Amino acid sequence: RDVPGIHAAALAADAAGFFGRTAKRRAVLAKVADLLTGDAASAPEKAVPLKTLSTLTAALAAAHAEAQGLRDAALTLPVPLVDARWNPFVPADAEDLATGLAWLGWLGDALNRPAVPAVDGDSPTHTADLRAYYSSTPLGAGQEPLTALAAAWQTLDTAADVQPADRARWAGDLGFIARWWATRAARTVESSQPVVLERWLALVRHLEPLRRHGLTDARAALLAGSIPAEDAALAFDKGLALASITEREDATALGDFNLVAHSKTITRFTASTHAVRGELPRAIPAEVLGLRRFDTNLASGQVGGLRRQLDRQRGGMSVRALLENYGDLITQVMPCTLMSPESVARFFPAHAALFDIVVFDEASQIRVADAIGAMGRAASVVVVGDSKQMPPTSFAEASANIDDEGDAGLDGGDGVLGAVADEESILTECVQARVPSKWLSWHYRSQDESLIAFSNHYYYESRLSSFPAPMGPGSAGSARASSADSGTADSGTTDSRTADSVGSTGSAAVAGHGVSLVRVNGQFERSGRGTALRTNPVEAHAIVDDIERRFQASPGVSPSVGVITFNAQQRNLIENLLRDSDDERIALALDEVDGLFVKNLENVQG
Repeated sequence: RDVPGIHAAALAADAAGFFGRTAKRRAVLAKVADLLTGDAASAPEKAVPLKTLSTLTAALAAAHAEAQGLRDAALTLPVPLVDARWNPFVPADAEDLATGLAWLGWLGDALNRPAVPAVDGDSPTHTADLRAYYSSTPLGAGQEPLTALAAAWQTLDTAADVQPADRARWAGDLGFIARWWATRAARTVESSQPVVLERWLALVRHLEPLRRHGLTDARAALLAGSIPAEDAALAFDKGLALASITEREDATALGDFNLVAHSKTITRFTASTHAVRGELPRAIPAEVLGLRRFDTNLASGQVGGLRRQLDRQRGGMSVRALLENYGDLITQVMPCTLMSPESVARFFPAHAALFDIVVFDEASQIRVADAIGAMGRAASVVVVGDSKQMPPTSFAEASANIDDEGDAGLDGGDGVLGAVADEESILTECVQARVPSKWLSWHYRSQDESLIAFSNHYYYESRLSSFPAPMGPGSAGSARASSADSGTADSGTTDSRTADSVGSTGSAAVAGHGVSLVRVNGQFERSGRGTALRTNPVEAHAIVDDIERRFQASPGVSPSVGVITFNAQQRNLIENLLRDSDDERIALALDEVDGLFVKNLENVQG
C-alpha cells in the first residue's frame, strides 16, 4: 500500500481546520485499521488516539523507507538473491537473504584465498581449481554437485556421530579437508598405531567392573552402543534410584498405598470441614444466647432501663454513661468487642476486670501508653505481633528526652524514682518484661515460597515453616504476597514473626521479579500549606507513569500492582492521580479485590 501517501494524508489532517480534522483523521486511521490486532482491531480509536495518528504513520513511513532502501541495496547485488517483492520484515525473507549473503561470503573467501603449492608430497590447495570451476560454470549450474557434497557431508556426520561444532573444533585453523588429509595415516589398516583398537580395548577394560558386580546388561548395552557412553553415569544413577524406590516400597508397604481411598478420605474431610464452618455462624450465636442470665423481654430492672435508654431519640445517656451504669449487662449482650485502644479508653469506664481477656493484634504498631488503658480493664491479656516489623510511627508527636544517667534511676538522691523510657511498642515491652511467650512459626499466606525465603533466612533464623509453591522457580506468578500472624495462643505474649520479603535465596531469577531502585529528582514537601504538604509530587507522578506503562504492556489482563507509601498524604496523592488517569482500566482495578491498591505502610504490615 502507499505508506508515504497515508502519512501525507495524516499530516494534512493535522493541518486541517477544527471541524474537519477529526473526520480526516478517522479516514486515515481506516486505511491502516486492518493492520491492528487483538482488542485494538475492534476499537481502533482506543488503541491509536487520533491526536497521535501522525506519529504512528510517521513510524510506518520510516519503516517503509528503510525496507525500500534495503530492497534496493539487495537488488544491486551481482547475484539475484531477492526479487522486487522481498520484504525485510518477513522473517523467512530476511533469513533467505542472510543465507545467501553468507554463501557469497564463503564463496568469496574460497576464491580469494591464495593458492599454496604442494609441500612434502601433500596435495596443493584447490583454490585454483575452484576459480576455474566457477568461472567456466554458468550461474546456478553448480547447484547439483554442491548438493551432492552437502549430502555426503551429512552422511559423514551421521556415521561419525558428531555435531558441526565438534567437527569445527577438531578441524581447528586448518579446516576440515586439510585436517582430514593430515590424519589419514592413522585411519589405515596398515597403520603401525591402531588407534581405534586401542580405544576399544580401553573401553572394555573400563567396563569390566560392571560384569564382576552383576551388571552384565548395562555392560552389554554400553558395548553395543544402545546407551551413549556420555549418558552411562546418568543411567546408572537413574537405575540405582529406581531400585531404591522399589526396595523402599517393599520394605515399608508404600506399594499398598490406595490413592482412590486416600482421595475419598480427603474429600470427606474437606466436606466435613465446610459443613462445620457453615454451622458455626448459627451455633455460636445460639450458644451465646443460651448463656444469658436475663430475659430480654423484661420491661423493668436493668434490662428495662437499658431498653428505654436505647429507644430514646434524644437526651439519652452517652456511650460511656451507658457502660458505667449497664456495663455488666452490655458485656453479656456483646461478649466480644472489636475496638481500637483509643476507643476503649474513650468509651469504657476504668473498671478492673471489665473483660475476661483482651487481645492485641499487630501489637508491634501499638504504643505502650495506648495499650495500658485496655490492659487495665481486662483480667488477662494476649499480645500478638511481629517484632521484626516496623515500630509505631512517632513523627510530629511530642516526646520527652530522658537522660539515661540522670533520670533513669534515683532523681538526684532525693529517693524519688525517675521516669523510665517506654519501649517502642507494647510487644517489645512484653518481651523485655519476660512475659511468657509462644513462637508461631507457620507462614502460609504467601503465594510463592520464595517471597518469604529472604526474610526467613536473614530475619527469622530460618525458623519459619513455609509451604512449597505449586509452581517452580522458573514460572511467573503473582508479584504480590501477603503475610499474617498465624496460629493462636492461650496467654502471654505471642510473636508470630512473619513478614513479606523483597527477594529470595537459592532460587532462579524469574523475569519481572526482583528488587530495583529507581531514583527520581523529587523533593519531600516538609512545609507549606494545602494538599502538597508532606508529599513528593515528582515521585508520585513517576509511580503513576510506571503503572500506566504496566497496564499498556498488558492489554488483555490488568496486572496486579501494589503501591506502598510512608504516609497517608502521599497515598492520597497517588490514588487521586491514578483515578484521573486516561486509562479507564486503572480506575476499575482500584476497586477490585486483587487488582490495584495504594496503601500507607501501617495499613500494609501484617
